[in-house]
Amino acid sequence: VVVEVDATNMFLSLDRRFALETVAERAPEILPLLKYLGSPSFVSFFRGALKTEASKGINIGSSTASLVACLVEEGLLEDLNGWCGLKGITAEIKAFVDNVFIITSAGRVKEILEQMQALGSGRGLLYELRESHPHKIHFPFPDCLTRPLKEWEQEFRGFQVSAAFNGWPAERQGIKLAGAEIGSEEYYRWKADAKVEK
Repeated sequence: VVVEVDATNMFLSLDRRFALETVAERAPEILPLLKYLGSPSFVSFFRGALKTEASKGINIGSSTASLVACLVEEGLLEDLNGWCGLKGITAEIKAFVDNVFIITSAGRVKEILEQMQALGSGRGLLYELRESHPHKIHFPFPDCLTRPLKEWEQEFRGFQVSAAFNGWPAERQGIKLAGAEIGSEEYYRWKADAKVEK
């Protein structure tokens, strides 16, 4: 299967201290640029004493925000890939800024996602399943499944599920991941027809 997971509010959720430590370790030459990470101001004083200090988030508009976020996520992906190796899980895991893409067997998806959430929590990277922005999962070879597709659909309730399965409507036979369409021949025809109609 192919899975896409979107990090929740990646820039504003990052743990600032962890991000600075990551940059110091992985790209120390850019550390001076991060003197002012720029986040909404959560610093407050009462009678001259510090009461609240910003510890989360980096400014989305900052010129270094994407680089910092990607460095933090790169460390997470390295740890996740190492964990998969130790568990004997075959998986290809990549990311494009706040979107993580996983190619693995359907039976290992939830296990990988649980570990990804656990690794992300200390970094401020949140990957929980959200109704407003569901994870996506695509079954490119539904004829090779270990269980009926209907059972897998139940297993991944809350996900946006698609499959290159002719028994489903064309729009559910494919998915758009990182700008690329993947799916059945019928799905591609449906997408092409939709573009022509515009």
